[in-house]
Amino acid sequence: MSVKAINTALTSSAKNRLGQNEEQKKNQHNPSFQGFNPVVTLMDAIDRGGFAASFIAQDGIGMVAPRIKEGLNRGRETDENGKKKGPLNWEFARKEGLREILSGPSAFIIPAGILALVKKYSGTSNNVSMDMIKALGKNFEEFASEKANLDAITDKAATKRNFYEKVLQNVLDTSTEGKISQEEIKQLAAEYTNKIIEIENAKPKNAFKHLLGRPVANSKQDLTQALTDKFMLLRKQYVSPSANELVASLKVEGKDAPISLSFKKLLENMKDFTDDITDSVKTRLKKDTSTDVKDYIQRFTKKRIGSRFITNMSMFLAVVGFYTVIPKLYNLGLKGNPALKGTAAEGQQPADNTKKAEDKAEQKKQQPQQTSFQGKERFFSKTGDTVMNTGWLKKISDKFEFNGASMSVPAMLTLLFGFCLPPRYLQAQDKYDKEEILVRDMSSFVAILFAAKALARGFSDGFAKLSGLALTTKPEDHNKSFWHKLKNYFTPASGVNVLTSEEIISKYTNIDKYPGGINGFFEFLEKNGGNIKKVLMLDKDVKANAQKIVGKDLKTASITEIKNAFNNIKDNDALEEIYKVFRSKNNKFINYAKTMNSSFGALSTLALVPLFMIWLARTCERMTKKRIEQDKAVNASGGQPAQQSSPQLQPQSQQQAFAPVTQQLSAAPSMAGFLAK
Repeated sequence: MSVKAINTALTSSAKNRLGQNEEQKKNQHNPSFQGFNPVVTLMDAIDRGGFAASFIAQDGIGMVAPRIKEGLNRGRETDENGKKKGPLNWEFARKEGLREILSGPSAFIIPAGILALVKKYSGTSNNVSMDMIKALGKNFEEFASEKANLDAITDKAATKRNFYEKVLQNVLDTSTEGKISQEEIKQLAAEYTNKIIEIENAKPKNAFKHLLGRPVANSKQDLTQALTDKFMLLRKQYVSPSANELVASLKVEGKDAPISLSFKKLLENMKDFTDDITDSVKTRLKKDTSTDVKDYIQRFTKKRIGSRFITNMSMFLAVVGFYTVIPKLYNLGLKGNPALKGTAAEGQQPADNTKKAEDKAEQKKQQPQQTSFQGKERFFSKTGDTVMNTGWLKKISDKFEFNGASMSVPAMLTLLFGFCLPPRYLQAQDKYDKEEILVRDMSSFVAILFAAKALARGFSDGFAKLSGLALTTKPEDHNKSFWHKLKNYFTPASGVNVLTSEEIISKYTNIDKYPGGINGFFEFLEKNGGNIKKVLMLDKDVKANAQKIVGKDLKTASITEIKNAFNNIKDNDALEEIYKVFRSKNNKFINYAKTMNSSFGALSTLALVPLFMIWLARTCERMTKKRIEQDKAVNASGGQPAQQSSPQLQPQSQQQAFAPVTQQLSAAPSMAGFLAK
């Protein structure tokens, strides 16, 4: 495959890499398609809202609504026409609704509240990951070692500008694999810095326009997107066609591998860290002008790593703590298990656990309260040092690293299976409730976190076979064995990556910027499950020009013939016409790819998850009714219930025989479902 030569000289054409013509800028910045696409609009809005928006949307539509609906119908009879009759079960519906409303959003609202307070009172660096704090701290230490920078360190604006340039030189060089000259890197870093300063001073869009992707001239979001597009176009020319062009890499001294994160996240981290450290250094020098700045920066970095670790743990543990309270809230005022309405066990009263709960509360009151510690800075520094230098502790910390207010997948799995399911089971109202919790919650958690992920990936691969478009990117080990494929489809946090709308735009625009031009684009397609021939036939203009290059009808041409024709041809009018189609964000390939990758998400959010939850609720109801009838039959035949514990209560009739079962059932408040996902 031929690859275009890389010109590393600083020329006017290099400058133009950052500045496309105005028409192209508008096309690239406008995320809308030709015409309204409700599926893409919905999923893009959820995507812009992040993991929290995705979770809450799924929780509201997929959990709260169907569970309340099924809760209202719990225990009602069905007439000859299949319609429910009898009074609605408001108690059970209230329980179901409160459980879902309190559980889902709290996993994000609580961390968001804690993070906002910590940023305000303990420094904005607490919103930066520990690895990035260490990396940026090392960069700032080197930056401050230069006399000119040290002399101006109390000038926040100048310090920020100069430090940004230093970091961006590192990022641009590392992200393009060292293939650009240092002279050009410096110029690009200065241009990027000017844009970043402009972004920081710009006003944001309102939430509605942001979620819908409506353009607002000179808004913070649109300026950020424009700079991200420039970075994407630059990186695209120097990395593998299958690489993510939206990822920035920062080389850190002493580490073999660079730190990688999205370019947008890098911009956020740079601002949060730089604002924090410049304010801290300035305040310190006001108090003591003889301060050793280099030593202070080192201590500041350790301190912030420590406080970030504590912030992560605090956000997680606060959610865990709230989850233990939720059952008490949604069971307030309930007398017995409302799920048993309309069954032979209706009206049973769980034992009174009030005294037990009060005893636990009293024990907590009697425990000595932890006094506030002295030497807060020393404590945070020691914590940061310990975490970064203790291998096993650092691995655990990485698993629980938050992204803003969103938990990592390992943290979410720990929350659900370790601190959501067990309390629900232990505080179930009776044995029937316990059985329902195990079936409902285990099924829901596994389905939403594992099966849904695998289905989404499978759907995208299926659409890829139909359309020829590559809609996912695969790990390097994907084709090693069947087990590697299985792992990559079912692992929630990694594995097969379904391209987001932004990644689709990156892959299917400006294909002339790939190393090797269109041949690099072909490499991306083939490596990730696409089909070159099918893609070229999706658009009539692209198809017509491709046939000119191949010299025959694409339907009769083999993949090898197509690749050889494009590999051997030099730039000509037909090839330029193909490139022209791909320069617009409104091109047909993006429209198709977005629609296909959004379809399963929309279908899942609007139909599959709600229907699954309705089916699961009805399955649990049937299961409980069947179990009650079995218990009733056992008692009627003179057998003892499995958990009978009242020897003085002897069965004298069918009704009396069933009564002891209801009296000795567990009394703890129920904690059914939340993610029941």
